[in-house]
Amino acid sequence: MALPYGAYNLAHWNDILLFCQSTEEGKKIIDTLYAQPAGKETTIWKFTLPEDIPDRPFGSYDFRDSDRSVRRFSYLVGKNHVFAFGGGTLFALDPKTGTLLWRHSIAADPAVKANARLWMDDADIIESDGSLLLVSAGTMLRFDLDSKAIAAELRTDLHHDGPSPIVACGAGYCFTERE
Repeated sequence: MALPYGAYNLAHWNDILLFCQSTEEGKKIIDTLYAQPAGKETTIWKFTLPEDIPDRPFGSYDFRDSDRSVRRFSYLVGKNHVFAFGGGTLFALDPKTGTLLWRHSIAADPAVKANARLWMDDADIIESDGSLLLVSAGTMLRFDLDSKAIAAELRTDLHHDGPSPIVACGAGYCFTERE
């Protein structure tokens, strides 16, 4: 099996390989998540952010490119779903078909809206005990998969440029800012 040029963020769910690829259309960079069964030469589904999710300016905390925009997201292969997060919205996909099962606007969640210091446009995703941990801009939130809502703000002192937290044996480990 040969992966296409530029494939990154490889993961798998059972015998399905998942990978991202970025393309540039005009002045827009678009992420696409692909699923390809092991031993097959073609993909069986793909996911991009829906059109109602707005483009964002291209850049980071130290530069902006006003002429370009991005449609990027992070993803996690969970136990039963593939989760994608981009533009402040969490998506749950069926790993076999790529069908969108549900979506939740984290940016519009009452727990996030009530707290002016929380910014959740991008986030790393970690699955743990029926919840998802969403990590962004030094903050960690717990998203309850049963109620499909933010259940708790867990930390607000995470190291902004550090590695994503991990979960091992039911406990979460993360890097915090020094006082």
